Amino acid sequence: PYGFANSFRFDFLSQQSFSYFVEFKTQFQGVWSQLTNFQGNGGVYTVIDDAPAGASRFYRLRAQ
Repeated sequence: PYGFANSFRFDFLSQQSFSYFVEFKTQFQGVWSQLTNFQGNGGVYTVIDDAPAGASRFYRLRAQ
């Protein structure tokens, strides 16, 4: 993962036939909100959050 001026980016290798959900929250005890979702195809995906608000943001990637 790495950040730019006002964005955050990370890459990961997807698995074919899996659905991926990228979620975030601004407080450790907070509720997860969806940033994006997509279907895996075996390729590398890049996730970019162009508007991370606040001093901190937590991310997770779920696969189903």
